[in-house]
Amino acid sequence: MDLLVDECLGIEFVEELRQAGHDVIWVREHYSGSEDEDLLALSVAQLRILISEDRDFGELIFQRRLPAIGIVLVKIADFGGSLQLTANYAANKLTQLGANLMGHLTVIDPGRERSRPLPGGSP
Repeated sequence: MDLLVDECLGIEFVEELRQAGHDVIWVREHYSGSEDEDLLALSVAQLRILISEDRDFGELIFQRRLPAIGIVLVKIADFGGSLQLTANYAANKLTQLGANLMGHLTVIDPGRERSRPLPGGSP
């Protein structure tokens, strides 16, 4: 799966996703300091699911109606602050959910995930 990982998530998270076979662009490596709106546009242009801890993406897509391919929100603190545990769990969930992430805002929590269709579906 093609992913764009926000810079708020660490290299351990990125490496776990890469080891799971995902094609990952990490914002910190290529687009550090980019605004959230620019990251959404980049994910749409490159057809990549955007992964972040930043809940502001929900506002951007549901209130401001900015286009998105798919957003996955995962908060490391919800996993006891363990980046490795969060990364491993998220990598497995992303593989399991696959194409179902397209056109949705998905929140991954310990033991469950919640998904909501994006306004107008995916572009």
